[in-house]
Amino acid sequence: MSLFFLLALIGGWCLIFWIATLMGRKDFAVNLFPIFFFVVIAYLWVNANKDTYWFRGIFAKPAGKPKDFVLPPKKTISDETTSYYRKIKEALKSKSDICFEYTNMQGQTATRHVRPTEIYFAGYGKVYIKGFDLDKQEERNFKVEKMKNLQILSSSQTKSTDKNSEFLLTLKTYSKTIFILIGIQASGKSSFANRFLGNCTHISLDQLNTRRNEETALKVALLIMKENCVIDNTNPTRQERQKYIDLGKKAGYKIVGLYFSSAINECIKRNDKRFGKAKIPLKGLLATAKRLQQPSLQEGFDELYYVKIENKEFVISKWDETL
Repeated sequence: MSLFFLLALIGGWCLIFWIATLMGRKDFAVNLFPIFFFVVIAYLWVNANKDTYWFRGIFAKPAGKPKDFVLPPKKTISDETTSYYRKIKEALKSKSDICFEYTNMQGQTATRHVRPTEIYFAGYGKVYIKGFDLDKQEERNFKVEKMKNLQILSSSQTKSTDKNSEFLLTLKTYSKTIFILIGIQASGKSSFANRFLGNCTHISLDQLNTRRNEETALKVALLIMKENCVIDNTNPTRQERQKYIDLGKKAGYKIVGLYFSSAINECIKRNDKRFGKAKIPLKGLLATAKRLQQPSLQEGFDELYYVKIENKEFVISKWDETL
């Protein structure tokens, strides 16, 4: 009823204003406006605290807290999480691997071996690490609160395979180098880059969206920042690889190719485990496999390597042009 009364009051003034205007007495209606204005304000003020009034949300006074109201305790970081946080920071500083018992969302507990790359907070009391899961050979996020028995692994305990020792030792000496990853989707390229080439500037068409953005980012990295770069695309054809090789050569960079020779059935299985945008339609994966051309040193590569996954571990081997 209050709303209709308010509308009638405003409508009444508008009617008087219209009639007065027709009669040439517009000044009379204007003089009445302050009276109507104060009547409306008084009406709102009187009815503001009534439960039946539709406008009470603006003018009503706060009801206040009930006598038995108790604020919930603020969540704080536990002593155990703080201890693990310090250990993970130490592992990041020394570039060491860690292992811990972890309980997933299904309640299953297993020992995980991880190479941490970042530690971050997601809301108060929640600490996460981002790292490379050496067992599953992929990037994962782990909630520190769900960890138990966290340990920093020594160099003798790391899960890196001896087959890669020669490449890893050589990798430390690379400067002004472009690493071109070659292989179909879900063959392990991004996981490999995050694990072994984390210090390089990553150039990915999936992240940069357009070829123009990709070319600009690459030129900035090569000509201005002068950093090592990794081209994290499928790069299936010689023509697609050639533009990176030519640009790198002009900038005085060394070109290293990494050919991921995973079987297509294995790639399909790994792709099926992905979610959201990370999962590639089967049609697109098969199309890339059909276009894939094996690289050659004759394209302009200074070095080429085979990369494959055996027993959930990357195995890097020297290139053999005769194969």
